[in-house]
Amino acid sequence: MRFIFVLFSLMLATPAFSATLPEDAADIARIEDYLNDITTLRARFLQVAPDGGMAEGSLALKRPGRMRFEYDPPAQIEVVADGLFVHYHDKELKQVTAVPISTTPLSVLLDDKVVLDGSNDGIVVTALERRPGLLAATIADKDDLGNGSVTLIFSDQPLQLRQWVVHDAQGLSTKLTLFDARRGVSLENGDFYFANPYTAGGGGGN
Repeated sequence: MRFIFVLFSLMLATPAFSATLPEDAADIARIEDYLNDITTLRARFLQVAPDGGMAEGSLALKRPGRMRFEYDPPAQIEVVADGLFVHYHDKELKQVTAVPISTTPLSVLLDDKVVLDGSNDGIVVTALERRPGLLAATIADKDDLGNGSVTLIFSDQPLQLRQWVVHDAQGLSTKLTLFDARRGVSLENGDFYFANPYTAGGGGGN
């Protein structure tokens, strides 16, 4: 089930980037504004693993700090960010792995306030790419570029998140593409509660 676990993976190093052009700074500001404007979101997704394997499912997001991935059968996986930790639940192996949200690529989407100039936990844009109708931003920790990055891909005019790409430390990439995304939907914190089924009283954030 490596194709899901890559959500927790550290990223491939990305060259340093400086937003010296006015359009660079303007696009970074647009991305910050867009992400900060998201309060809740539901979407279908298609995930493509490094080996080409595919999985589909539904996700729910509630900022700050909460996200749930529900994978369609036959995948036996549950991934939940509960406000503190990201829990990776492999139902087939009956194992749960939990890591702090701040150590995962999800953190850039789930921060209370998205700031991409390095002043918020060192998170910066390390590359921008523009194509007709598309804008891509690669984001990493400026203090630890060797641990990698995540690329957010937006459709433009208007700006809308369509895909993100995670590269692991071995240079492998996992893509997650969003479909039928709906913002401003009704979600409660309890929708993101995770109880470890293998420990008595197991659970996560509130």
